[in-house]
Amino acid sequence: MDIKKILVPIDIAHSSELLAQYARTIAEKFDARLIVMYVARDVEDLEGLQVPHISLEKVKEEILDFARAELAVFCDTHFAGGVEYEVLIRTGSAYREINAVIPELKIDLVVMGTHGTTGLDRFFFGSTAERVLRGALCPVLTVKIT
Repeated sequence: MDIKKILVPIDIAHSSELLAQYARTIAEKFDARLIVMYVARDVEDLEGLQVPHISLEKVKEEILDFARAELAVFCDTHFAGGVEYEVLIRTGSAYREINAVIPELKIDLVVMGTHGTTGLDRFFFGSTAERVLRGALCPVLTVKIT
């Protein structure tokens, strides 16, 4: 088994120490590089709203600036001084962007968190982790985060 690139999608609102520990441990054991990814929702979805004095481009930049800052803190806290990593930020649907990156960057393993939703929440909102699992072209390790 040759694992050289590990994709670690991060949900900034629910970033997890446990998820970081799994990703770091696997990266250290295989001498692999981490690609820490965040997918921001596409603000173009808001385009039809009639909100005065708002620039969608400004909102998008603020979201991306916030994501960069949060990812920097997360990576410095959990990965600095031990494993190689890079940060990747995309905009769009999380599971689609994650699955698109796998072949694009030749990812060998995805390590991602799951909230373990069941019942109506899962029915109405779906599970990003489940959708990634169904479409991924490489193994996916899910870590239950709370």
